[in-house]
Amino acid sequence: MLVLHQSNRLENLADALALELAKFPAAPLTEQPILVSSPGMGTWLQIRLAQRLNIAAGFSFPLPARWLWQQYRSLVPLVPDKSVWDKSPLSWVLWQKLDDIVAAPECGALKTYLVDADLLTRGA
Repeated sequence: MLVLHQSNRLENLADALALELAKFPAAPLTEQPILVSSPGMGTWLQIRLAQRLNIAAGFSFPLPARWLWQQYRSLVPLVPDKSVWDKSPLSWVLWQKLDDIVAAPECGALKTYLVDADLLTRGA
């Protein structure tokens, strides 16, 4: 079921969500995902729901991209466990290519910044 509430106050939206969750509780021992824009927002929302519902158990607060990837995986088992756009693997790919990137003449400012911050060896 899709329910849309609009407000410019986050507290009002959280309270409306708490009312909806109280009206239509999930089955016991099932996880109920609530998509949030950041991990901090998930923490804040969990505290707010606990204040309104007296308990906030059985909720997960995934980011939209991760939640969508999980949905793809549930429909198509051949999809890899992690998205190729997930931050941690992508960081390592960029780190491995960093020497090639800063060697380009147009990346002189980036090379200077990285050397000055001791993030790149002086000889690179």
